Amino acid sequence: MTIKTDECDFCSSHAVVRRYQCRDFEAESKSAGVLYVEPKATRPTNLVLRSINYWAACAECSRYVDAEDIDGLLKHVDLALDTQRRLSPSKREAFLAHTRHVYTLFFRNRIRIAAE
Repeated sequence: MTIKTDECDFCSSHAVVRRYQCRDFEAESKSAGVLYVEPKATRPTNLVLRSINYWAACAECSRYVDAEDIDGLLKHVDLALDTQRRLSPSKREAFLAHTRHVYTLFFRNRIRIAAE
């Protein structure tokens, strides 16, 4: 069954099939070893992602989540978002570092429900 009101929180697909319950958390870019500089900023800015409640996933991303395969998930997201062509090599590297950090926090905070 496709959940029509969501977008995959991993690759942005609109064909969401699952939701993963997750404890709330925040991810700072500096924790991933990445500092972003805004064009007119005088110092790097520390982007923060705030995760609340659950993460939605499409069928492809849910396969990686269920296998807890961060590397596979990153490769899929990199291709799905076309970051190889859309971002410069240094920005893509920063994106992937920050994304890996966020996914690590997601897996650490994911609430697993025992099968009956």
